[in-house]
Amino acid sequence: MVQDIASAFIETGFHPVFSEFELASRYPQSDFPDNLGDYDVIAVNQAQKEIWLIESKVLQNVGSIYEDQMQQKSFFFQHRDDEKFQRRIDYIRNELGKVTSVLKLGCVDYVVIPYMVTNKLFTSRYKKLEFPIISYHELMKKLENM
Repeated sequence: MVQDIASAFIETGFHPVFSEFELASRYPQSDFPDNLGDYDVIAVNQAQKEIWLIESKVLQNVGSIYEDQMQQKSFFFQHRDDEKFQRRIDYIRNELGKVTSVLKLGCVDYVVIPYMVTNKLFTSRYKKLEFPIISYHELMKKLENM
């Protein structure tokens, strides 16, 4: 799904677009923290001064309320997928000048637009999140309308 999302951004005219992108390993001299992990997709709309951060998650289908509850607990409390993505969002926002510099984007007045993209409808029943969770289909519609 990550490659499909990256391709959709490229087709929409975003440039540059990075997939499975880890700042620390890509730019070892820039002293980026190792605990960020990789950004599934970073897509830059230079005309609108936007940096889209995409976290892609493929979720299993659930067949019962119990399975849904277990998926929620696993996602938000055991694996903490939301917290990992929020850490990456916060880092880019707090270090925007440094990031735009190494990506050679010039100015630093970009707006960061984060989305967690899943293969099915999914919402948090346990936590209030600071970023939207949308389906792959919803993301494709957003890109079509640009």
